[in-house]
Amino acid sequence: MDHYTNMAWKYLFPRNCSAVLFKEMDFTSHCARMALFRLFSIFVTSASTLVYFPQFAKILNARNSQGISYLAVFLGMISSAGTAAYGFHKGTTFSKYGDSVFLLIQQMLLFTLILYYSTHSSFAFAFIATCWAAMFAVIGQFVPVTVLRAIFQYSVPIGIASKLVQARLNFKNKSTGQLSLPSTFLVIFADLGRCLTKRKEPLQMVGMRGFSVAISLLLLWQFRIYKGKDVAEPVKIKEAPVKAKRREKKKSE
Repeated sequence: MDHYTNMAWKYLFPRNCSAVLFKEMDFTSHCARMALFRLFSIFVTSASTLVYFPQFAKILNARNSQGISYLAVFLGMISSAGTAAYGFHKGTTFSKYGDSVFLLIQQMLLFTLILYYSTHSSFAFAFIATCWAAMFAVIGQFVPVTVLRAIFQYSVPIGIASKLVQARLNFKNKSTGQLSLPSTFLVIFADLGRCLTKRKEPLQMVGMRGFSVAISLLLLWQFRIYKGKDVAEPVKIKEAPVKAKRREKKKSE
């Protein structure tokens, strides 16, 4: 236990930062900023473990996943997988990609639930098996680095596309369906956290992350305008009177 405590302490206060902060009481140095941002990144990583739990609860209570886009969840999963896999392959600090790992696991479970409570329930367990196979392929370094790098580089645009697909479906249905409001709030918080912890990225990438936050706010606004509205059931086309009469005549014969 002491070993892990010392490792955590050295991560938060590397080199002589503990002496600078606690002995010299210098809170204006780079050590204070470094410790603050590392604490915040740990908090964001920890909070990301709970993002989709309200969504799970809502689907399980309703026993359906109406209004949640298959494609949106799948694209979000690809985005998280790209960041997590590339971070693991490069051997970077877990706090830099750990939130993506937790989000990926939750998105995999969410996609499985959507399949299970749909007409494609038979594919749910096959999907889980495929995901595990892909994870072991990444861990075993069977996936080319160029593929991982490409997915990582486009992870933010893919994440934006995921939210746009869900927003479009909400506009089409005039309802947010079984989409969870608390989970949407937590997604916004996670996006803001990434904007702050990854502030040293190129300006273009920071701008895209800001746009991702804006799309999340659009989803939040949709909860406001479609409050209390359910997804409309598909309209059944009534049989033409002539065809109905012919069918009745055939039955009588």
